[in-house]
Amino acid sequence: MASANLKLYSYWRSSCAFRVRIALNLKGLNYEYVPVNLLKGEQRSSEFLKLNPLGYVPVLVDGDVVLADSLAILLYLDEKYPQHPLLPSDLRRKALNLQIANIVASNIQPLQNLAILEYINQNFGQEERVLWIKHHLGKGLAALEALLKDNAGRYAVGDEVYLADLFLAPQIHSAIRFKLDMGRKPRSESPWIGLEIIELAPLPVAVSEPRGIGGEMWRALDSEKKPCEEKEDREEKREGVGLLEEVKEREVAKRNSAAAAAAAALGVKLEEWVL
Repeated sequence: MASANLKLYSYWRSSCAFRVRIALNLKGLNYEYVPVNLLKGEQRSSEFLKLNPLGYVPVLVDGDVVLADSLAILLYLDEKYPQHPLLPSDLRRKALNLQIANIVASNIQPLQNLAILEYINQNFGQEERVLWIKHHLGKGLAALEALLKDNAGRYAVGDEVYLADLFLAPQIHSAIRFKLDMGRKPRSESPWIGLEIIELAPLPVAVSEPRGIGGEMWRALDSEKKPCEEKEDREEKREGVGLLEEVKEREVAKRNSAAAAAAAALGVKLEEWVL
């Protein structure tokens, strides 16, 4: 379904904007994409602040309607464009979808906001930033896993894509990005795996074809990238991999140092001590 009035102000890595992009694609809605580069501070421009005084993405403009909260946007889209409903008719499952969405929006995602991560990075360093993300994301997903254990099907809450999936999928992307072990969270991961069947918007620029599970989800995330952002992303990924390796090396060094001290106290050589 075409909609000439829809305009989405977004940043390609924003998980809040990611939710809205998935919904727009699920409902088959055409929209104008307006990039807002958060790293360059474009969200603080006077023009953007007129749309959202808080300076956050996403912002959806539909004619004379301006909305600046992802959950409000999604509920608005579901009411106005009812194709592929985002909430089931069953009251219990509807409430469960809203519960999951609010857990992500209120308890998990805010701890990963750019402002918080920049503060941690500037005052404590990149290593602490990564550890912060992994700790809070892992804690949140573990809680959701317990909540989903009796409700998940192909997707988070059954065999259809609903609101809960739109909130979970970006968090799973973050978990994959930061190499969080998902081995014990198969139900939380189900939206990411299942959503690869969704036909999403075509790419406006050439990007490398994603492989493996969630390929279509990667295309949804990458669909807004511009060449300069792709370059920044490649550099950030290399930096992130290097940082994780550095953290691992430090942990190994600490263990080896402790083992050497213990071996010396016992009067044996470290190489003779079977750890």
